[in-house]
Amino acid sequence: MANAKQQENLLLTEHFTWPPISLLDEIINTVNEVLYKCTDTLESGLSSADPAVLGFAQKYAAENRVVEKDEDGRQVYPDAKLEIEEGILKLETLMEGAVDKNFDRLEIWTLRNVLCLPQDVGEWVRLGHYENLTIPPDNPSITPESLNALRRKLVETQKLHTALLAEKTRNDAQIQRLRSLLQPSPGTKCEPRSSTSPSNPAQANGNAPFAFLTHTPAAQ
Repeated sequence: MANAKQQENLLLTEHFTWPPISLLDEIINTVNEVLYKCTDTLESGLSSADPAVLGFAQKYAAENRVVEKDEDGRQVYPDAKLEIEEGILKLETLMEGAVDKNFDRLEIWTLRNVLCLPQDVGEWVRLGHYENLTIPPDNPSITPESLNALRRKLVETQKLHTALLAEKTRNDAQIQRLRSLLQPSPGTKCEPRSSTSPSNPAQANGNAPFAFLTHTPAAQ
């Protein structure tokens, strides 16, 4: 049986239609997304900057290292990209730790003081959709087996209902097609055939080849 805290979580979940912890998860995920966007932007900015401006020229001079040059005569610092990536990774790890630490506190405080119920109140809370709900008396004849049988019967009934609706749709379409064979198009009159009339009734009523069966004076 669920303890008091689990019952409280179930009650709040039913009331909000979402688990209380999911709100905090969304907040933390949003903060992490902003954090990663910041570090990506910072890395892009540092990578596009001149390494000499970032202090690599002074570093090479202090270490008495010779600065390499590319084909265009520009100074090249091979260590710049690696150090930027390592620095961004360390910064990202540091910021992730700070977010986890502080938002864990937020999560604990929120669950204890905001998304919670006062002590011993959960048993007396009645949600809106339980208003005027009549609880039937205990029926010893209702067993898990009988409930499962009713559930299976309901599922099969729903399947049959869906199949009947599909069959009705097909039958309606078939009836409509048959009626179109007997019903002449508007403005078309089925007159008695004369010596100059077409010998084939289907030619006289191209849209309804069997209209002569119901819309000619002879048929009436």
